[in-house]
Amino acid sequence: APCGFKKHTSRVYVANKALKSYTYAAMNNWNKALKVKAFKVGTKAHHTMTVGFKNAGTGDGSWDGYYITSKLYINYNFFDNANYLPAVYKAITGKSLPSADQPNSAAYKSVYDTYWKSVITHELGHSLSLDHTPYSNDIMEADSGTKSGDAKYSWHSTKVVDDNYAIFTDKLSSRDINRAKLTRILGYW
Repeated sequence: APCGFKKHTSRVYVANKALKSYTYAAMNNWNKALKVKAFKVGTKAHHTMTVGFKNAGTGDGSWDGYYITSKLYINYNFFDNANYLPAVYKAITGKSLPSADQPNSAAYKSVYDTYWKSVITHELGHSLSLDHTPYSNDIMEADSGTKSGDAKYSWHSTKVVDDNYAIFTDKLSSRDINRAKLTRILGYW
């Protein structure tokens, strides 16, 4: 069976309380879109995937989220950093985050929550065997990609679609959903 899945379902154990609401929202996002229970809540004793924090630094080569072999990690250095989200927002959209100087405001908290739900939704997409795309409205977007055995083409910048950035909306595109349905048909999960 593919890593993290048994009978097309992954039982997800969230090792850190701070990540539970984000992870459960991301799981629900995929389940609702796919119209199947691809992700269910697991326990410490009974799970096929774990979600937790990892210290992955803040320099070149660091990441927000990372999925590998039934483990999904969130970089704690970025998760608990009030300066990170405004920098990412500016880098991705070219605009300033309206509430950047008010990390305790409801507006900032809303963008923060949506961003981390989106990161986990993206990483769960990798567990469904989805690779990156160049399109901003895809949850699986990445700013660059290299042609390899997994990717059919390379790109060096995001293709912005209707000024829509899925990473700030936690919305799955039809491309995300259709690709995940295809990977299930192909037996990847």
